[in-house]
Amino acid sequence: MIEEQQKELEDILAELAENLDITETQDKVIRQSYEAVGNFLAEDGSLLAQYDVEIWPQGSFNLGTIIKPVNEGDDLDIDLVCELKSKEKDWTQHDVKSNVGKRLKQSDLYRKMLDDEGRRCWTLLYRDNAQSTTDKYHMDILPSIVGGGYHTIVRDMFSAKELKESDFDKAAIRITDNKKDDYYISTFPATWLKSNPFGYAKWFELRQQQLKPITRTFANEDVKPLPNKRRLKTVLQRVVQLLKRHRDIMYNGRDDKNDKPISIIITTLAAEAYKGESNMVIAFRNVVNTMTDYIEEREINGRTIKYIANPVNKAENFADKWSENPQRQKNFYEWVNKLKHDMNLISGSKTRILLESNIKDSFGKDVTERTFSRLAEKTHKDRENGNLKMKTTGVLSAIGGTIVATNHNFYGSETDE
Repeated sequence: MIEEQQKELEDILAELAENLDITETQDKVIRQSYEAVGNFLAEDGSLLAQYDVEIWPQGSFNLGTIIKPVNEGDDLDIDLVCELKSKEKDWTQHDVKSNVGKRLKQSDLYRKMLDDEGRRCWTLLYRDNAQSTTDKYHMDILPSIVGGGYHTIVRDMFSAKELKESDFDKAAIRITDNKKDDYYISTFPATWLKSNPFGYAKWFELRQQQLKPITRTFANEDVKPLPNKRRLKTVLQRVVQLLKRHRDIMYNGRDDKNDKPISIIITTLAAEAYKGESNMVIAFRNVVNTMTDYIEEREINGRTIKYIANPVNKAENFADKWSENPQRQKNFYEWVNKLKHDMNLISGSKTRILLESNIKDSFGKDVTERTFSRLAEKTHKDRENGNLKMKTTGVLSAIGGTIVATNHNFYGSETDE
């Protein structure tokens, strides 16, 4: 791929990923919703008030890698941690979880929104009150116990520039799981299942922090700073968004969609494979080509299994379900192979029509059309201002060049509009 084409493809991928973001309105509504839940749980006089309960986002919403659903009527999935700083001495996992559920059921609103109890979470369905089908979302609330001074530990961890694995572990929390043998028995949180969403978030931040957020300017300098830092994404965040979208498109409508690659595996392998590339095209291609190199094989109980270690808790295997459900492992490798195939097609596209067609197949029709439309509008502004130049290769560029472009053209062909 020649340099000018790679620059254009970089702009396309960055714009494409930006169009996958949830809207500012959705972001605001979601934040207001989980803050309201947290305030209700911690309200003076409530059965949880004395345990200093708080709610915080985790997962893709916290990592900045959340994307819109493929289908308009599908829910956004928001993961939350419900932290209790203490509990009654005789409370088991069951008691902690059930008391969070009891408090939610004391609200007329939340009682109506509660889904069936999950293995580890309570789920609130924000559907009936949605203004439109694009505003549908649900919140998975994970009850947990945290130690004394927990927020000081997390704050110190996030201010650090380098950390050892043992440092991450200080941010671990203990969660409830109704499939565990001690669910109704153990009153000691130290024996409960461990999770570390904020340690993971810090690890992910360290994998990407060496680079500034993606900034793309056009010749007329008409692009203003984004109003919310949430929208200033790093290359790694954008790569993860593109990977997740490609997966969602590939498995949309398939009978085995519930066995598609899970986001935590995609995010972890992408972050492991990312080597600080500042160019979106190079970063995406390198991640796609090398992410499977970070899948280990370990012999456990006489069996050789695939192992994707949680980077902040090496004892946890994110691929543990692959052994009991081989279809998930098969689907993961099928997806990676298609990623490589599709990226080669996109990179090798010779015309604008072929390029757009290949991107539609990989990432979806609506978001692709929106991406090309927005880029065309920006190119049009540059051309009107007389700032857009064209290399002698015939490829439009917002920098360099010697010939002023007079006709709208994208990706180097005047005949394929």
